[in-house]
Amino acid sequence: MKPSVLPILLSVAAMVLAGAGCGSPEVAAPDSLEVVFLPLAGARDVRVDTNVKVYFNGDVDGSSVTSASVFLESATLNWNAGENKGTCEGAWSNVTGQQTAEGAIVTFTPGSDLSDTTCYRLTCTTAVRGTELGPLRALPCNPDEKDTCRRDVGAEQIFWTVIP
Repeated sequence: MKPSVLPILLSVAAMVLAGAGCGSPEVAAPDSLEVVFLPLAGARDVRVDTNVKVYFNGDVDGSSVTSASVFLESATLNWNAGENKGTCEGAWSNVTGQQTAEGAIVTFTPGSDLSDTTCYRLTCTTAVRGTELGPLRALPCNPDEKDTCRRDVGAEQIFWTVIP
C-alpha cells in the first residue's frame, strides 16, 4: 500500500468508529397504514387458484376489512398474442369471495377459481385501517383523469390469470 493512502484510511476508520459526521437520523413513525407489498402487482399468468394477499406496514383492524373496503373485480382481457401484450376492457365486475385480516396481511379468497385469460383488479379503500395506525391513505389522483379518479382508493393492482 502506498504510504500516502494509509493516513487517509486510518482517518476514515477513526471517523466511522467514533461516529463522526454520521449523526443519528430521526425517522418519524408512520401515522397511517401503508401497503408494503402486493404480490400480484402487474403479474401475468397468475394461477387461477390464487388467494390474493396484501401486506401492510402494521397490523390491520379486522373489523375494517369488509366487502366494501377490500374487493376483487374482473374485466375482459384483450390479449394480442402477436405483440405479447394485453389490455383490460369493458366494465369491471365484482368477484365473490371472502376478505380476512390476520396481523399485517389481508387476504381475498375467491369463492371459486379465477377464470383463465382474465384481468383482475384488487382494491383496498381508505376504509382499511390499522390497529395502531390510521386508515390507508388515498392514492393521488392524476389531474388529467379527475373525472374518473376514485378518491377513496388506497391501494389497487391489476393482474392477469393464465393465458393458455
